[in-house]
Amino acid sequence: MLVGLTQRVEVVAKTREQRDCLDQSWFKRLDDLNLSGIPVPNSLNNPVKWAKFIGIEALILTGGNDLSHLNNAKNTALTRDVTESALLTWSSEKRVPVLGICRGMQLMNTFLGGSLSRVNGHVANFHNIKSIDGDNTFKNYQKVNSYHEWGINLSELAADLKPLAVADDGTVEACMHQSLPWLGLMWHPERDNGDLKDFDAKLLKSFFTSNKNIL
Repeated sequence: MLVGLTQRVEVVAKTREQRDCLDQSWFKRLDDLNLSGIPVPNSLNNPVKWAKFIGIEALILTGGNDLSHLNNAKNTALTRDVTESALLTWSSEKRVPVLGICRGMQLMNTFLGGSLSRVNGHVANFHNIKSIDGDNTFKNYQKVNSYHEWGINLSELAADLKPLAVADDGTVEACMHQSLPWLGLMWHPERDNGDLKDFDAKLLKSFFTSNKNIL
């Protein structure tokens, strides 16, 4: 399976360069799962046409950059918003599997009509999570890493998304689409996640294996 990974945008002030960036650890994670990954550029006129030509079979919407429409957002990247929204539209039409990480889950939610709020205690931190609604997917998860200033309260979650786990403050930490192969996580499985590395690996393997050849 070829997985397309979206990239954060960083601007070099001195040269005004806009650089696409991606944590190298993502490729280690995918390699451990016997999957291949390819970065998705943010400068394409037609990212869906490119994705089809390359043969992308699944997507990971990675972290980084606030969504541009948020009030007082930081380090935004409109080109990235446009790219990822186009890919989500493609996915919703063709059922392309999507794993949304942090910002990726936030975008899923707003794409489907949900909203976000600022949260405290979720930046460069570890915090508790717990499964809800009787879901056992995250029964072994206790603490996860956290790097976001924007979160999703249960009341802000899009109707098409089902919450799977929440933090102690009630914000949604994991969700899945009611009918599409979309999974959202607010923590970063590609980064240090304490004792949960093996659980993250099993989670990602299960997601991509169950959705293999869905196109």
